[in-house]
This record gives sequence, C-alpha cells and structure tokens, in this order.
Amino acid sequence: MLFCRLSFRVHVAALGASACLLVGATTRCLADDTPDSTLTKMHHTGRITIGVRDAAKPTLYRDGNGEPAGYYWEICKRLVDAIKLRFDLPRLKIVTVSATLATRFALLTNGTTDIDCGPNPLTGSGMRQALFTHAALLTETRVMTTEENKAMALAQYDGKIIGVVAGDTSTALLRAYLRQSRVKVIEAYGRHVGEVFSMLEAGRVDAILASAPDLVSARLGSANPSRYVLLDDKLNVQPIAMMMRLTDEKLLSFVNEVLATMMRTGEMGRLYDRWFVQPLPGMSVSLDMPAPSALLDMFKNPGSEVARF
Repeated sequence: MLFCRLSFRVHVAALGASACLLVGATTRCLADDTPDSTLTKMHHTGRITIGVRDAAKPTLYRDGNGEPAGYYWEICKRLVDAIKLRFDLPRLKIVTVSATLATRFALLTNGTTDIDCGPNPLTGSGMRQALFTHAALLTETRVMTTEENKAMALAQYDGKIIGVVAGDTSTALLRAYLRQSRVKVIEAYGRHVGEVFSMLEAGRVDAILASAPDLVSARLGSANPSRYVLLDDKLNVQPIAMMMRLTDEKLLSFVNEVLATMMRTGEMGRLYDRWFVQPLPGMSVSLDMPAPSALLDMFKNPGSEVARF
C-alpha cells in the first residue's frame, strides 16, 4: 500500500507555539521510503514515540504530574506539529518513553522510540549509532562540590569519590582528565543528574560531574542551595541535539529544516530565554544563564557545530 504525502517547499513566516507554516504543495507518494522507515510507521500507527528524560531539568524532564517539560520538549512539540502538517498526519499522537543516557541508543535502534528528544551530547561515537539533528544548545561539563571543598581543584581529588551519570559523556571526559593528570578517583553512578546530586547531598560522594545547567537546576531545588558550588574546572563544551535512526535521513532533513527556521526567526532564542534566563516553572528563581555568543552563532548558522567532527 502506498501512502501519499504532500511535498512542501517551505516558506516560513513564523514558527510560534503552533509551528505555523506557509507552504506551497505538490503531491508526492511515500513509495521512496523504505518499508520500515519512521515516516511509514507513523502513517500505519498514527503515532510517534518520543524518548524523554525524567530528570534533566531544565533541558528535558517530567514535571510533578509526570508530563514532559523543558527546553527540548518545547522544541519537540513544535517539530511534531510541523510533521503533522508536512506529512498530512493531523491526528498523529505523541507517546513518550522514558530513556536514560545509558538506554537511549538501544531504544532508538530497536524501534521503541522514533525520536530521542535529548539531551544528547554530540560526539563522534554517537554519530556512528544515530542521526543527530542540528544542535540547539551548548553546555559546559562542570564539577559541583560542597562549600567546604570549594577551594579544591579537580586535580586535588585524588582518592575521592566522584558521582557521574551512567552513559553520559562526562564519564569519558573525566577518565581522559584523570589519565592526563595522573589523579585516581572512585566513580559512583546514578541514572540522572537528580540522582547523583542526591548522592552529593547525602555525603556519599565528594563531587559530581555533569552539564552546568543540570547541576545549577538541581542546586536550585535543594533545601540549601548555597552549600553547593561549581568548581572553575571546565572539561569541555558540548553541542546538545536530538537523535533519530540511521535510516531516517528524509525525516532528519525535514526536522533540520524546521529547526533552522526556528533559529533564524528568533523562535529558538525565545525558547532558550524561557528556560535558561526566566524563572523556572513553579520557582521564583532562574538559572540566570544567558545564551553564550557561541550558541547565538550556531543559531545564525544551523548545523555548523558538526564541523568539529
């Protein structure tokens, strides 16, 4: 059976909350899509399954009602709205599946999820396992510890316990740093940043390593935020993106087209400001992390971050 779709040349006036597009259309059929492609799957099932994180606030997390929220969730919702319009799927239903940094590739590859909403650090090894969209975020990998240890640089943590998220690229970064500095530490693992931060609160680890926005967000939610400090050590700066299967090049091309429009029209910048500069939902405080110049440059040149790989 052939599913017909509308092939659009996109002329975008604005991408707001409903991802409105002005389009010119000609009829084209899905015969050129492979039988197991995600686009064909969406037509058969009437749904798209999105991999989400449970506790990566403010990037992507589940709120008190168990519903997805965060910067990348706002982006994902706009993408789904655009897919509905572009591929004539007005009743496309969103199903979410909790994925961790350790399980995200497997869930995507075995068909459990169709798009992993992130946050996914863009790495060379990751690009061999999945297709990455244009990055919409840059994060620093930082170390957080308690007030009494704030004078210690990472190089002074010999013999200490450091908490990291299982499957996160921060583990590889930590090990590379340790090899170079000849410092030996004990690694302790959690499923997400909230879990490793709880380990720091309970005194089970001496420091934790993760992306700066996640660490600052976890600190804001603690009973005593001033007790937890970021060290000056910056292990790297990573582009963060969404992922899809290696066979979904057509879908990736369309998704990147929508993301590029959001970046160039200022919609992405407004979403960033909502989650990283303004007060977080249910809180009177914000992360106070204005967009760095490097991220603003990426918004002007979508996809430019891939050049480093």
